[in-house]
Amino acid sequence: MSCPLWLKCNAEQLTLTLKVKPGAKQNKIALDATGGLQISLQAVAEDGKANKLLIQYLAKILGIPQKQISILRGTTSRNKVLQIKAAAISQEELLKCLMQLTINR
Repeated sequence: MSCPLWLKCNAEQLTLTLKVKPGAKQNKIALDATGGLQISLQAVAEDGKANKLLIQYLAKILGIPQKQISILRGTTSRNKVLQIKAAAISQEELLKCLMQLTINR
């Protein structure tokens, strides 16, 4: 399976580059016009609420513990880089889950 531009992998971690849209009507994952990963969240972007929901939402849909996901860059930006520990989920499982969600929207 080819790896999209928004996903980088190595032995220790998977790195996701994405754009967050806070204050949405519903939580959802989509690909934007350029093929980038975009996540809409119901939480507003204040006091870390959207960041907290982002980690909760991804952990839930990927079926992994929240502590396996961290924000590497972009805590105060809509453009974020997330790290997922490789032991939590394989690259293939992550791609399958996220791509299935973007197709079903």
